[in-house]
Amino acid sequence: MKVKKGTLLQVNHSRSGKWKAKAYKDFDTEKDEWYPLILVEGEVAQDLTQVWINGQKPPARKGLCRVKVIS
Repeated sequence: MKVKKGTLLQVNHSRSGKWKAKAYKDFDTEKDEWYPLILVEGEVAQDLTQVWINGQKPPARKGLCRVKVIS
């Protein structure tokens, strides 16, 4: 699936849970290994050792998460 810059996404990550993010540049979920995502306002993502808040770029790897377009 091709995702355009600025698209709002629901992310289901196996390590950091569920959170919402926006794409900060275009990417393709079938070709790209890493997804360029930035957390949207009010969202928090955390794994065992790290916490990410609004405006930060948590790592989103193809094999560890699924993304769904919200808008």
